[in-house]
Amino acid sequence: MLSLGNACKFEIYLPPTDMRKSFDSLSGIVLTNLEGTPTNGIVYLFVNKLRYKIKILHWRIGGFCSITSH
Repeated sequence: MLSLGNACKFEIYLPPTDMRKSFDSLSGIVLTNLEGTPTNGIVYLFVNKLRYKIKILHWRIGGFCSITSH
């Protein structure tokens, strides 16, 4: 279960993202386009082309959590 609170820091990537992307692909976007580190605890948000889906990438102890919502 992924629990996000007001103590979390969020970053959104606004260009359209393919919702089929894996942890590795999303981490690559964070590294190259957002110039961040995917394992820094920030919650990264990605949206699809029509902006009705969102994908969340978040590093927790033990690995990545990812959720797609529509």
